Amino acid sequence: MKMHFIKLHHPKLIAVITLFLLISLTIPALSFASTIKSDEEVLFFSTAAHVDKSTSEWVIPIHGWIFEREEDATWRKAALSGLAKALGLEDDAVRNRYFQERARMFLVDNERWKNPQIQIGDKRFKTERSAANGHFKGRIRLGQDEIAGQIQDGLLSFFAVTEVEDEREFSGQVQLLPSEGVSVISDIDDTIKESMVLDKRELLANTFLRPYQSVEGMAGVYRDWEKSGTAFHYVSSSPWQLYPFLAQFMEQEGFPRGAFHLKQFRVKDHSLFKLFASSEETKPPIIRSIFEAWPGRRFILLGDSGEKDPEIYGQIAREFPDRVRHIFIRRVEGADNTTERFDASFSGLSTSRWTLFSDPQQIRAFPLDSAK
Repeated sequence: MKMHFIKLHHPKLIAVITLFLLISLTIPALSFASTIKSDEEVLFFSTAAHVDKSTSEWVIPIHGWIFEREEDATWRKAALSGLAKALGLEDDAVRNRYFQERARMFLVDNERWKNPQIQIGDKRFKTERSAANGHFKGRIRLGQDEIAGQIQDGLLSFFAVTEVEDEREFSGQVQLLPSEGVSVISDIDDTIKESMVLDKRELLANTFLRPYQSVEGMAGVYRDWEKSGTAFHYVSSSPWQLYPFLAQFMEQEGFPRGAFHLKQFRVKDHSLFKLFASSEETKPPIIRSIFEAWPGRRFILLGDSGEKDPEIYGQIAREFPDRVRHIFIRRVEGADNTTERFDASFSGLSTSRWTLFSDPQQIRAFPLDSAK
């Protein structure tokens, strides 16, 4: 049988082999590219860690956002003007300082395919690559002895690894949440923050043009519950772009620290009107994941009647009858607050399992340490 050999010195073959080698060498290099450039920023979101009972390790979720702000003044002004117009805001909105701060976070250049390294103590960990929206995540497992001495007030601090010459620090904290106890899963808009979701004009103004205002009395209720050892998860349909302003507002108003679970949203992907869409599809999976992470904890579900909280919470309580301590729904003026609605939402649940309220003082004395 005659054998045919290819001459390796053939120019086209050499070019193909060279290209293949370059690609082979480039792909691994890209997979480990995690340098945070000088014009990029990293923002970490508040999360909560749980213990894996099978290994006794802490499972520490990392959730961050890497992006670049647009510094070109001309482009930024035009973009802000376009966003204000798309939202239906008045022409002078672009001169409003709140709008400039908040809207700008919707116009950043999200950095994809980045996987920043995280440092906890003297150890470094690589995160997953960032998605098209610039968000990246990671799940770090550490034994009790590995974080001993690093915990302060139930919090574990970490930071993103930057170049030696980069003096900036991008830090975050994760709450170490015990396996047992009581947790509150709380909505934000019209539950603890005055948003007026049912009035789109007022909602836009309260979201982009005005200082945030808390629902009077709610921060005091939450602080009282926190003193009893209650933990908090804030699950909302507000977009992640508003996280810095929501977190600052809640700290200033005295709301307890907690993990945030907000909505993914990109201006490029969606109509701006979907910015305020209900979270019937996104909220239940998030709540179920919280229940699964802390199977030994019991939960209070707290929301309002403005959107679908009664329906969502009623369904969760039927799925986890032994896990839901109580449901609290704040009556929102102008919402469907009929008996028929609530009877349908909480069908199959005893009336002792849920409470409607208008004044936060009505729920302040709820017995968190009760076995009921």
